[in-house]
Amino acid sequence: MKDVLVAVRSGPLTTTRVHEALRMALGMTLSNHRVTVAYVGDGATAALALKGELLKRPGLAESIDLFEACRIQEVVDRETLPPTQRTAMRSQVRPIERNEVVALFAKADVVIPW
Repeated sequence: MKDVLVAVRSGPLTTTRVHEALRMALGMTLSNHRVTVAYVGDGATAALALKGELLKRPGLAESIDLFEACRIQEVVDRETLPPTQRTAMRSQVRPIERNEVVALFAKADVVIPW
């Protein structure tokens, strides 16, 4: 079993990369890996409760709904999100300080930037 960190760096409304990253994170649990998804940089907006379907973008809900059952943790770099957006964050996402994000990267056995 490895600690896998999936770093989501793309915004969810500009590409389908976030959707694919979340599906891949789910797949990593099939090999009994401990998976953490970290929303960093532009990817921090994926931690918000967005309705991409309204903009003809893939919805994230179908992947995110399975995260709890698969024990996938979600964190976001608190400093990346403006204070006005923090209230729109999904309840499953834990905001952490930047030094904690760096520690997660250092501690992980595998880092998958997406």
